[in-house]
Amino acid sequence: MNDERRSLLPAFAISLICHALLLWFMPHGQGRPVPPEQRTPLAVRLAPPTVPASAPSPSPPPAGLMPQPVAKPPPASPRRAPLAKSTPAPVAIAPAPAVEEPPQPPLPSPPRHQMKAASGRSASGSRGASRQSGGSSRISVYAPPDYAEKVKTRVNAAIVYPADAKRFLQQCWVEYTLTVDRNGNMLNYRIENCGDDRLDAAAQAALIKGGPYPPPPDSGAASYEIHGALVFTLQ
Repeated sequence: MNDERRSLLPAFAISLICHALLLWFMPHGQGRPVPPEQRTPLAVRLAPPTVPASAPSPSPPPAGLMPQPVAKPPPASPRRAPLAKSTPAPVAIAPAPAVEEPPQPPLPSPPRHQMKAASGRSASGSRGASRQSGGSSRISVYAPPDYAEKVKTRVNAAIVYPADAKRFLQQCWVEYTLTVDRNGNMLNYRIENCGDDRLDAAAQAALIKGGPYPPPPDSGAASYEIHGALVFTLQ
């Protein structure tokens, strides 16, 4: 403020001098009253505040160098969760009704000529050569035909036909080989199964039940073999 006042003092002094000179050179004969000195107010204009120059706006790039708009990728479609496979409930299966097994048709009885051929083979086998082991000592031989027939007769007399096999009309024949010692005691036996367990068991029971057998004729052998067949028929 003091600096401003100091700068205004010369101007104020010059104004006073000018007014004094005007009053001096004016004519004095006029009766007009001298108007009082009007003081004109001094208008002081302050310098406008300096506004910092704004930064120049960047010029737009040339049309050829305008950046191309970047294409936005399409929004990804939401993935659906896989549907869980429903497992069907197990269906209870009713058990099949029991079906009664129909009775099997009766097996045809072996022809007469086959039965005779079997007995013929047994007789011829009894007349076969003796089995030897370790030189001249004979262990087992086929029994003589007349003795073999006695043994077969006793075996056939001991046959018991199973009742359930009869009910289902089961028929077959079972071939066997029987070995006896010098006293007629059965040493062992073997059978050819006919396919029916009941008739096979009945044949084995007849071989065991038929003993002890009569002593074979002494021919110097340690044991004798008899071959035969048991026929199970309903005729």
